[in-house]
Amino acid sequence: GTAHKDGDMVSWLQEKVPEFTDEQKQIFQYAAWALSAEAGLKSQKTIDVRDSAKIAIGLTFIQDTTEGCSSCHTFRDHKKDPPELTGYGSRAWMIDFISDPAHERFFGDNNDRMPSYGKEKTLTLKEIGMVADWLRGDWYLPAKGGAMQAEGKK
Repeated sequence: GTAHKDGDMVSWLQEKVPEFTDEQKQIFQYAAWALSAEAGLKSQKTIDVRDSAKIAIGLTFIQDTTEGCSSCHTFRDHKKDPPELTGYGSRAWMIDFISDPAHERFFGDNNDRMPSYGKEKTLTLKEIGMVADWLRGDWYLPAKGGAMQAEGKK
């Protein structure tokens, strides 16, 4: 229901992906894994290590400035259009995004509904950090006896 439902990315996906060979579809899947690995999630660390060779293949696609993600998006040293994919989903990326999704790194003038919780001072930086931690699944680490023991219950 956002303005992005008919945007360039949707058009690209609808036009290009159906024409992909099986090998290209696999590389595209690895690119999704590589983008996911940018988040540096603790819960995903073992999987990211196990799949590091496939993630490296995906990174090559992301960094491709002709046909890959970097043909349209900023990623690491290659500067292009938003939303920026460098560190996508990382704690720092999430805090910056939640603080101001209308920033030029993200949606810019195309932000059609996401509030800028930091810029509008709706939430403090600490609260934004807590939201980012919750979204990333880093907000709760149970104690050694499980959640019930962590809460002091038997």
